[in-house]
Amino acid sequence: FLVGVLLIVVIDHLIPNPHESLDKQDPLFRDNNKAYIKRVGLLTAVAITAHNFPEGLATFFATLESP
Repeated sequence: FLVGVLLIVVIDHLIPNPHESLDKQDPLFRDNNKAYIKRVGLLTAVAITAHNFPEGLATFFATLESP
């Protein structure tokens, strides 16, 4: 666990973060950023649903078998 944490810290310091070099006051950044955040939110919701749906079905059918 601690080796993983140290590895992430080293990687974070070695690789530059692309968002630090962006001009956040630029109107194009704000428009593109809103669309990007909306897309990421939608994809996250779909991924969580796809992950939880089979587990919910399994729980439902297991409950039907032995209530």
